[in-house]
Amino acid sequence: MTNATIVVVSADEPVLTVNIGDPTANMEEQLDQIMDFLSRRDLEYGSSWQLTSVTLFPLRNKIFDMFQKLPACLFNWILIFNKLLRCLADPRNIDHWKDMAGYALLIQKFLEENNAPD
Repeated sequence: MTNATIVVVSADEPVLTVNIGDPTANMEEQLDQIMDFLSRRDLEYGSSWQLTSVTLFPLRNKIFDMFQKLPACLFNWILIFNKLLRCLADPRNIDHWKDMAGYALLIQKFLEENNAPD
């Protein structure tokens, strides 16, 4: 198995490093660290990951149509949608708004560079 390192960085959380495939790593301890990190984030963001899934499911056909028309932008669209749902838990968190603007600008740049019509 190939070794890989996953590093999670957050402005308000310590860095979380997980070594996947490292035979000397204590996987149970690393899994506990990941679950602890995710639990804290879930409290902060109001289970937005679950709400995103539940909300997107009825839209799956429309999303699939959009994906076929513009596959390069689907991931950013989902990230923007998730950030909107995070705002339900904390609308005054400026990072959510900055992230949405950044993802939207990436889509705008892609469309401009690929001669998409207005």
